[in-house]
Amino acid sequence: MTIRPGRRRPLLMACTLAALVAGCGPGDDPKKAGAVPAQSRTDSVAAPPKSFTANVTGDISRQLAVKGDDVEIGFLPGSSTTPMWFSVSGVDAHDDSSFRVTSGIVSPFAFTAGVDQKAGSASVEIVQGDKNESYSTARYAQFFDADPKASNSVGHLTLTKAEKLKSSSDLLDRYHLVGDFSFNAAAVPDDLPADCSHEAAMATQDGERHPPFKAELCSARKVAVSAHFDVVQDFTKAQ
Repeated sequence: MTIRPGRRRPLLMACTLAALVAGCGPGDDPKKAGAVPAQSRTDSVAAPPKSFTANVTGDISRQLAVKGDDVEIGFLPGSSTTPMWFSVSGVDAHDDSSFRVTSGIVSPFAFTAGVDQKAGSASVEIVQGDKNESYSTARYAQFFDADPKASNSVGHLTLTKAEKLKSSSDLLDRYHLVGDFSFNAAAVPDDLPADCSHEAAMATQDGERHPPFKAELCSARKVAVSAHFDVVQDFTKAQ
């Protein structure tokens, strides 16, 4: 699959760990989540700049520090039948290259400080010309997570500040959110080596194995991500 370089909106959909090797990628259709980017809803009062920093370590080592429009918020207000969800991303894009770190989708989400909120589909995407590297929590579960419950493949987001501010619209709630998130992610080649798939199929004939694939046979790579964000944002009120 060819990935266009440059900036892209955040992935506004929920992707479960059942996605296995495919993970949650840039080809997913955000319309399936029925969500609207929160940053498209602003009032006439200028909000303070958003900021986002991330540190990626492991098989790659990179840092990200962006502000303003390079910090992207995904949000679904929820209703009596659907949970509220939230995501935050930072992206540094230049011509034919981009570097994106995404918290993944926190659902259900609460505007509450000091609570560990779990996130799915967290990812790191690096595009350089025609080359694309995509690290995801779903792939980490398949190639590195030895826990049967895949607890090491879940993102964690905690708000350290959730201050409700005055909004100019009765339809919006304005919040000052400060928080941190972290996750483990992995990447594999688009075409897995034959030994990788064959060994996994043979090993699981007698039952499950965790992880199901051997990372060294599959040329899998892993990273650990920690990030911090500080945003003032208008959010559509829940129905």
